[in-house]
Amino acid sequence: MSARFEHSKDKCTRVAFLEEGGGYRMRLMGARRAATRHGGAPCEGGIVNTGGGMAGGDHLSIEIEAGERADIILSTPAAERIYRSSGPDTLIHVALQLKARSRLAWMPQETILFRGARLTRHFDVNMDASATLIISEATVFGRLAMGETPGLGLFSDRWRIRRDDRLLHAEDTRLDGDIGRLLARPALGNGARAIATVLMASPEAEDRLDAVRRTLVESSRCEGGASAWNGMLIGRFIAKNPVDLRVALVRFLLVMLEGKLPRLWTFGDGASR
Repeated sequence: MSARFEHSKDKCTRVAFLEEGGGYRMRLMGARRAATRHGGAPCEGGIVNTGGGMAGGDHLSIEIEAGERADIILSTPAAERIYRSSGPDTLIHVALQLKARSRLAWMPQETILFRGARLTRHFDVNMDASATLIISEATVFGRLAMGETPGLGLFSDRWRIRRDDRLLHAEDTRLDGDIGRLLARPALGNGARAIATVLMASPEAEDRLDAVRRTLVESSRCEGGASAWNGMLIGRFIAKNPVDLRVALVRFLLVMLEGKLPRLWTFGDGASR
């Protein structure tokens, strides 16, 4: 899937190019009435997997370009499911490009790794120094409602963020083997079954630190932390129950997005407060 968004003369962001493939489709929702500091109303898109999930050996490539002054929020209508693999990895590659004064918020619902799933995911971002990037990724290990434990599998997550062609942030997460046992280690997961990372790169990122830290104090059933430096803010979350993680994540993201969550995100009373 490949898409390019541009800021139009009517001060709204619209899709200028869209190429879909496989079972993935993008559905665009009407722009919100409220203007933003990026010069108009944001364009909100939903990435839909018509196949319902991904199996071992499946490959997904997503390329998104935010043109100058474009304002985009991308999400998904449901959690992505990574099914049990008989050997091959499920491969996901996301490439984001942000031009001057643009904003791109990448905020899919949770990714659920079924028992025996093998996921390798790469994020590559190139952004202008004046742009704003928000990435929120949450991962759930096993289907708790069915009493499923993670078991043998792979979770490999690689992020590379470049600002003005210089490396701003790099991180790699890798859980390989018995994921349940790995997460049970006190120094690693202490029994957690859900994790999340939120990254904001923006000239305004460091100004949000105190506000997002206050939301972490309110989330007693989810451990979290936030740091900010060099025009970047990162929040990390870990919880034994995915619902508790989601509640904490919503409070955090409300600060990042100035009180406006993606329309595709729906919550109970506890999460929306």
